[in-house]
Amino acid sequence: MDGIFGVGPLELGMIGIVALLVFGPKRLPELGRTVGQITRKVRNASRQFQDEFQRELDAVDLKEDPKD
Repeated sequence: MDGIFGVGPLELGMIGIVALLVFGPKRLPELGRTVGQITRKVRNASRQFQDEFQRELDAVDLKEDPKD
């Protein structure tokens, strides 16, 4: 069974070890927070875009004549 984005637990562990070696134990929590904040912002922007798109579709549906 695949985990997050098709990456299994073994691959996630290897990524974690490499990140620990590259960034060190002091910077790793800071990096995690930054990635979390970016992910949250992208998710919020995506949700806002979807909501706006749906509102526009609904507005267009209301303006169309039901002459079908």
